Amino acid sequence: KSDSYHGTTMGFGAELVPKKQTVDIDYPTLTKEDLSKYGNIPEELIGRIRITQLKGHTRESLTEILLESESSPLLSEQRIINSLGTELRWTEGFSDALVDRAIKQKTGGRSLQDELERAIKKARWLVMTMPGMYKCIILSAKTVENNLDCEIIDINGNSQNLSILYEQLSVKLPEEEEKAKQKALK
Repeated sequence: KSDSYHGTTMGFGAELVPKKQTVDIDYPTLTKEDLSKYGNIPEELIGRIRITQLKGHTRESLTEILLESESSPLLSEQRIINSLGTELRWTEGFSDALVDRAIKQKTGGRSLQDELERAIKKARWLVMTMPGMYKCIILSAKTVENNLDCEIIDINGNSQNLSILYEQLSVKLPEEEEKAKQKALK
């Protein structure tokens, strides 16, 4: 690769010499002395800042945040949906798939909120616009990929896929209504 070699001449006949490999300093625990020594930060300033160790989340830590934490976005969403008289349930596959997508974002616990919001958006909207009509929402691994692919149980106990329900009710989401208005204005 051009970025891993350098030489004293350019062109097709140039001799390729490997670059020296440099290793970043590994700080298992970063200290204020490290910042002063390697970061050229004045000690007066270092004394005024708090040092926090930043490490990426593991699958296990994100799962714990999602299912057990006081600030769990999933448990918070469950409380909101329950307050509307609808139960929110999910499969183990849902939580696994949601954590997998969150890990790919590499933004820590905030990615759980983003992915959950995207996955539950349409089911939540339906329940909020028609309170008292639905007894339960069941989220599965498929819901993480397609937020219309979840199970909705109505007050009579009838179970249906949300995508079929949307078609039957001719429900338009707010963003779809906005697109229709914009198209009508043209």
